[in-house]
Amino acid sequence: MAGSDTVITWEGVTPQEKVKLEYSIDSGKRWIFITDTASGLSYKWHVPNTPSNLCLARVTAKAEYDDCGVKIGNQIWMCKNLDVDHYRNGKPIRHAVTNAEWVDAGNKQEGAWCYYNNSDSLGAIYGKHYNWYAVIDTIDGLAPNGWHVPSDSEWTTMENYLIANGYNYDGTTTGNKIAKSLAAASGWESCSLIGTIGNTDYSSKRNVTNFSALPCGEREYYGLFDGIGHGGIWWSSTECSTICAWIRESNCCAVDLIRGNCVYDKSIGFPVRCLHD
Repeated sequence: MAGSDTVITWEGVTPQEKVKLEYSIDSGKRWIFITDTASGLSYKWHVPNTPSNLCLARVTAKAEYDDCGVKIGNQIWMCKNLDVDHYRNGKPIRHAVTNAEWVDAGNKQEGAWCYYNNSDSLGAIYGKHYNWYAVIDTIDGLAPNGWHVPSDSEWTTMENYLIANGYNYDGTTTGNKIAKSLAAASGWESCSLIGTIGNTDYSSKRNVTNFSALPCGEREYYGLFDGIGHGGIWWSSTECSTICAWIRESNCCAVDLIRGNCVYDKSIGFPVRCLHD
């Protein structure tokens, strides 16, 4: 009953195993986070005072990203783009759908997310796009437990390892030519330039890291979407000025993973690829 205490119970796991609990007031169209540390096969919960005849509860036995690690050198990277709608402490991240909502979040320096073109089907492929204010929310924490948003220097560590260990498309160990080794083998626009992501040459190097980078595009600070299929950009947690932050970028006609210069406004929406603590 709305506004009262209840006990959520589950089975099928050991009492020691932690599970994630969520609830919905619209028959599962939108799930609201409760906790991801419940154990003991039961959880006492105070039901919010939001009466509805469409209420559901959901128990997830394993966190989505537990088995989602790609080892590159001494680092373990998340195997896909982040797709969470709440911070680590359970606080919801603002879902900015319209252009006006996206601009408003940026003007307020408020963390926000969206799917590309506000499409759930594209979100299932590319994950969420976040502005940098969500990325850097150190109080609430964007990344799931055990993960963090990589710094600029941590991206550089990955790049240097790949270059030094022959992951350039041509096998050399100097110069940044690692884009093909990081990119998914499909989904990118074609490009005839040698060694680029969009060229099917050097097939043995295509996504050899299993990082599976996708051309997820971006959401501009004024709300419009651009670039899907052509390029992908990922945030770092490192700012380079009061209005911009460092990123990593690749595109279908690139051979390198590009360290973006200080022109990427913190209000732009890019995906996030987390790094294990």
